[in-house]
Amino acid sequence: MTITDNQSKVMTKRRILFQYPALPTIELGLCYIIVGCSMIYAWSQVLIASNKYEFQYWHSIRINRLPLIGERYMDESNWEWTSWTPIGFMLLPFFILHSIIFNIGGSFVSDNTLQYITIFYSVTYSCFLFSKWLVILSLTQGTLIFFAAYYFRHQLIVWFCSMPILYLSLRYSYHLSPNPLIVVIFICYTLLSYISFNLEMLNGAKRPEDNTLLKCYIRMLFYAFYPPYMTTLVVIYPEFERQMRQRHTKTRNWQRVIFFALRITFWWLLIYLMLHFMYFEWILYDIDYAQNLPKNEFVSLGMAL
Repeated sequence: MTITDNQSKVMTKRRILFQYPALPTIELGLCYIIVGCSMIYAWSQVLIASNKYEFQYWHSIRINRLPLIGERYMDESNWEWTSWTPIGFMLLPFFILHSIIFNIGGSFVSDNTLQYITIFYSVTYSCFLFSKWLVILSLTQGTLIFFAAYYFRHQLIVWFCSMPILYLSLRYSYHLSPNPLIVVIFICYTLLSYISFNLEMLNGAKRPEDNTLLKCYIRMLFYAFYPPYMTTLVVIYPEFERQMRQRHTKTRNWQRVIFFALRITFWWLLIYLMLHFMYFEWILYDIDYAQNLPKNEFVSLGMAL
């Protein structure tokens, strides 16, 4: 009996608590119409309130000239968008360089050599992108956690070393960098990689070829500074190794990759354009103006947030 057969038997024995009949086509269509009309009405009220708003000298705005549209104010009050956008553009050459080296270079050098090359250009680029100080800080915290876990052989040691570092990094992020978002996306994400690697190493999940202290340390750096997972995605160490093993055998779906890239481009352009016509954040910051708005516009602005 296979695992699938066992799972199907368990599912048949499980008592069904609820049965949800499919909605009638007319009722489902009516729901879509109501939701669609509500969204159109709400965003139209945001647009109306934005067009009536007059910017003051103390507002964080700039004037951009858009193709076929002309000059428009751009709302820069959203801290996440304003901070992340330039970092995202600076990361694009980094990811392109990694894609070329990691995919083409793998055909000429061994995986072990490619591992050292990846660590070198990732650390080097991080020095220019984030700062040498933050790179040194990241390497220091990773080294501390690694040797503490290696010599004490207890998972609690990993957490005892990591939590103070995480707290201090977030608490004093403005002291570490003028842009605290850099501290979050670099220091904190690499810290998560260090934690995942050392916890799994204590559980015996390391590769057989990583049979020395130095090899384990190099593999941890390769995992922490692997560019696609270094700043945005959280991938635990066993999943990382699984993907590395499948790299030579898995067929890449280029159509899906291109479609995903087009989706990201579309949503970025949509948000970028929206910030030139809808100023919901600045309006709600301006209490005197917001409290005099009609209720339908004021509620719509809250929805936009």
